[in-house]
Amino acid sequence: MHKRNTFILVLFLFAGAVISVAGQTTAYEYYEKGLEIMKSGRYKEAIPLFDEAISIDSNLVAAYIARSKARSNNKADLPGALEDLNTALQLAPRNGEAFFERARILDSMIGNMIRENGGMRSDELKPYFSAVLNDLDSAITNGFVNENSFSYRAGYLMRNFGMVKEAIDDYTRAIQYDPFDVHLLMNRAHAKRRIDDYKGAEADLLEIVERYEESNAAGKLEPAKLADMKRAAVMALNGVSSIYALMEMPERQTWSIEKSIELEPTAEAYVALARQKMIYGNLDESLADYTKAIEMSDDSRRGRYYMDRGIVYLLKEMPEQAAADFETGKKMEPRLERWNVKYWFELARRQREQRTVKVELPTSN
Repeated sequence: MHKRNTFILVLFLFAGAVISVAGQTTAYEYYEKGLEIMKSGRYKEAIPLFDEAISIDSNLVAAYIARSKARSNNKADLPGALEDLNTALQLAPRNGEAFFERARILDSMIGNMIRENGGMRSDELKPYFSAVLNDLDSAITNGFVNENSFSYRAGYLMRNFGMVKEAIDDYTRAIQYDPFDVHLLMNRAHAKRRIDDYKGAEADLLEIVERYEESNAAGKLEPAKLADMKRAAVMALNGVSSIYALMEMPERQTWSIEKSIELEPTAEAYVALARQKMIYGNLDESLADYTKAIEMSDDSRRGRYYMDRGIVYLLKEMPEQAAADFETGKKMEPRLERWNVKYWFELARRQREQRTVKVELPTSN
């Protein structure tokens, strides 16, 4: 009987030990809890959970990467975030995500360094920029291929290396992952414009407008997303308007400006339309559009709009009205005292006479 009781007691204790072990939180469970907390924006609260995960399993690469993201949020602890990524790459030298995150951290640290030094020469910065680009290349080479990796590298190539064609290739790859991302299309259009590929830029910008119109007609997007697409469409129309000016396509330029006003009437859009009509169209309509812009604008831009309207009055041989606008504009913006009326009038006169934006400029004297 005594042996039987002893056996039961041992069995009970063994079972209790199993239950205790089974009840312990594993490293991966701590890691997953940390991810859940980060999803709700509580980055600081997530860090201790990743600490626990790493204390249990010091080889859990994903926990180092996640803790790095939490530490780098709002640039709270960039050195700590960098240390985590260096550890992750020591454990997993071919981890593409770790390379990508390290590139982002290094990029932020470069920005801090530039600010702390009050600016730096391009030759001083080149080695740092190259280190970031090397990490971005390694991220993609090691399988971290997605919209973010290609778009981030594209922007980096554009900003810091002037490698526009390579950036366009990366934007194209990024777009393949999300063909409806209007911001990627916008960035690619800007890149194409930098190499004078006006037709390519036009195509991208018009696609943004088309995507917005399709989404608006379908009525399936949430309001915030649709509003974002609408803003992008307005920006695209403004961008394509300037391209049409460079391509000397005034009818298309007028269409793009009027389409922009249809989507979102702004003072800037009415000014663009007023200038267009000043060169190609009816001066009375140009005056009316400038007046709308003046009524809609805030004090920071009104002064220049008055000066521009004054030029139209001069073109219409209405010097008294022009003088009144020039006086008002200068009162609103004292810096406009140096504004050369003769220069801007002669420029406008030649543009209207030749019906083109690009004319031989008059002397500024």
